[in-house]
Amino acid sequence: TKNTKRAWNFAKSLISSPNSNFNAWCHMNHNTCPNQDRTKALANDFVDHFTSQSTLPNRTNDPTPPAFTDVIEDALRDVRNPLNAPFTLDELSEVIKIPKSNAMGPDRIHNLMLKKLNDTNRTMILLLLNLLLEKGSCPDDWKSADILPLLKQGKNRDQLNSYRPISLTSCLGKRFEKLVKARLVWHLEHYNLIPTSQAGFRKGCSNRAMISSGILKAPSL
Repeated sequence: TKNTKRAWNFAKSLISSPNSNFNAWCHMNHNTCPNQDRTKALANDFVDHFTSQSTLPNRTNDPTPPAFTDVIEDALRDVRNPLNAPFTLDELSEVIKIPKSNAMGPDRIHNLMLKKLNDTNRTMILLLLNLLLEKGSCPDDWKSADILPLLKQGKNRDQLNSYRPISLTSCLGKRFEKLVKARLVWHLEHYNLIPTSQAGFRKGCSNRAMISSGILKAPSL
């Protein structure tokens, strides 16, 4: 039946990598079926190449600045702040229905899994997320990602610089980020803490509107 076929296709998507990217990766150095050692060697080549291209310093072991830590701790202690109120089921349902991507992170939790949860299971997820909010904690698995080398269109698959690294992080972790972001955006917009001249990354704003507004308000010469 149609539903059975869809179920099997979904199951296959959970355990297999995208064929086009995987095959392009395996054809590196003209090896169509590399053994396990060859695969590890290719993975290490990608890591060395992408790391060498990065201009960002390695801040993995950098401690959080004391001043920033104080700000966070003060905010967490202020239980009257609405930003610290527990997330609601409506808030969770809103961020779960948004994503359309089928990409999974290291925890193999699928967006469709979250979207299809009933109210009972969503309540259990909500309890977990509110616990993380209360403790100011983030699971270590949410801080890691699966890196997928994606072949650029029209590029030579035998060259490392023909690939773009794509990071696949936890879907549940990203939903938690969306919950926090929605709260912060509401707070900033509600209390007019964002300058009216800022258009970037704001809903309902555009650079074109800002330019038009600037031209209309510009004094005549």
